[in-house]
Amino acid sequence: MTGRMQLIVIHENPLNVLGMLQGAESAGYTAACAPSGAEGLQLAKDIIPDLILVDAALPDAGGLDICRQIKSEPLLSECFVALFDRASTLSDDQIEAIEAFTDSYIAGPLSNQELSSRIQAMLKIKSIRNAFQAGEKRFRRMYEKARVAFMTLDEKGYILSVNPAWEKLLGYKKADTIRKSFYEMLPASDAECLRAYFSNNDVAEPAQDIELNICRKDGSVVRVSFNSFQETDIHNKNRSAYCTLYDLSHKSTNPDSVFKAQQLEFTATLAGGIAHDFNNLLMSIMGNISLAQIFLNPEDKAFKILERAESACNEGKALTHQFIILSKCGYPSKKTSSIRKLLNKSSIIENPHPKVDVVLDLPDDLWKIEVDEYQIRYVLSHLMSNAIESMPDGGKVYIMIRNIISSDKPPFPVHPISAGRFLHMMIKDQGKGISSEHLPRIFDPYYTTKEMGPQKGMGLGLTTVYSIIHKHEGFIFIESEVNLGTTVNIYLPALPG
Repeated sequence: MTGRMQLIVIHENPLNVLGMLQGAESAGYTAACAPSGAEGLQLAKDIIPDLILVDAALPDAGGLDICRQIKSEPLLSECFVALFDRASTLSDDQIEAIEAFTDSYIAGPLSNQELSSRIQAMLKIKSIRNAFQAGEKRFRRMYEKARVAFMTLDEKGYILSVNPAWEKLLGYKKADTIRKSFYEMLPASDAECLRAYFSNNDVAEPAQDIELNICRKDGSVVRVSFNSFQETDIHNKNRSAYCTLYDLSHKSTNPDSVFKAQQLEFTATLAGGIAHDFNNLLMSIMGNISLAQIFLNPEDKAFKILERAESACNEGKALTHQFIILSKCGYPSKKTSSIRKLLNKSSIIENPHPKVDVVLDLPDDLWKIEVDEYQIRYVLSHLMSNAIESMPDGGKVYIMIRNIISSDKPPFPVHPISAGRFLHMMIKDQGKGISSEHLPRIFDPYYTTKEMGPQKGMGLGLTTVYSIIHKHEGFIFIESEVNLGTTVNIYLPALPG
């Protein structure tokens, strides 16, 4: 890309515009010429210019018809099209067509200098339009990709638009909600509170942190923090409200939960800061090890030592990957999946240990989930490894999974989770268990009851598991008693049925 604006002139006699084209480079744009409508249309498709100047009188077609063809081409629909007409009289039909298929109209004979000035003005308009469209696309991408639920309401409370995060939060599809009254999704008291805000014609201040209960499609209720500002269209005087909904079901006022979240945030920042530098250092070490091995006989003692060093570096790479998952860079790349599929792909579940049996209890109708498959397989593998290590003499690991709908009204779920649809996975072993002294700290970074070291424990395994489940907007709870085994309960949000 040169950064220069591109112009095409479609004119039956290119020599007539040659003088104007000679000044194109100094004027900040490049110009090309085509002698007929068909050639001009093909040239435009080839280079996708910013501006197309079409002579009204062409040998093979009318200039207005060429403008119409240009605007009907998807590749060229964003091009700025101007019709140059040396005739000064137009019929009403021609005026209507010009308004429909051109962006500008130049009438009458003009000097090269005048025409060049007009072209520069049109290119400036096109440049401003490009910048506006680019900003609109960036906003649209942000709106669609945001993890916060957005929606737009008209002044009567009808939904005009929603983003995917809104659909995910409430379980509705966009097509089913447009022009639906948002008030109908609220309890009467909440709806009345919101109506009072929107009915105030003099309202200037935005709505901030209004707590509302919203009925999801599956009948459950989610409590949200509602924020909004209103804007009046300067043309039709209609008011719209631009709103965000923050799910409060994950918000905890428990000091221990807040402290744990702060710990995780600190560890994520630390992990992200060192992960990539550490990985680059390992790659350099491994490269030099491989280079040194070239000069040694595989039977040499030094060669064997370098092999052990290379193996240690590979273990370091695995640790680096844990750092990346913990860091803010390790947010899940989600796709629709099934827990049965993930369990089938976990080798440690298929072949756990000669003395360990895995007992699966999986109904056929388990709901789909939206997860990062690699990260969830890591969770399963790590929890299974912990269970197997806790049973050196053998035993059974029970894995039970159920669909559940949690409500914020009685009967409450066994564990403190938010309202909604979840896949509940329980992993129970018959191992040594965890003492009440250690249990409150098992998710803490670098806390482990194992011997420290790359082959034993680094105290990051359960922290990483907690981080993964947290980033999937799920919940994890561990219950254990010494000599009675450990039970891990995981709740992952399920997709709407």
